[in-house]
Amino acid sequence: MTTAHCTPNSAWQTATEAGLRAIETPFSDRIVPVEHRAPSTYTIQRSAYPEGVVLIPTGSDPTASPAVLPAIVTDAASQEVTLDPANLLDMGIGGAVVFV
Repeated sequence: MTTAHCTPNSAWQTATEAGLRAIETPFSDRIVPVEHRAPSTYTIQRSAYPEGVVLIPTGSDPTASPAVLPAIVTDAASQEVTLDPANLLDMGIGGAVVFV
């Protein structure tokens, strides 16, 4: 897992999109949706989120903007990423799934 600077389009609590810029593993800068979700198992499909998505656990919004969040970066052939409850909780204040 890498990290990314995530800049929301408004306060994290109301953000609908965020700009992502890679810190370690290179991927292109992009704008992705932001979704607040309760801890659970999620399958994130490339067809629904072609560039990726930022997931924020409900009630755990980052306080900084931009925030440095973990990012799961896929390989080029990956069509989906499944997060089990521990993965989403391990992201703490949120994280991103990035399709490359």
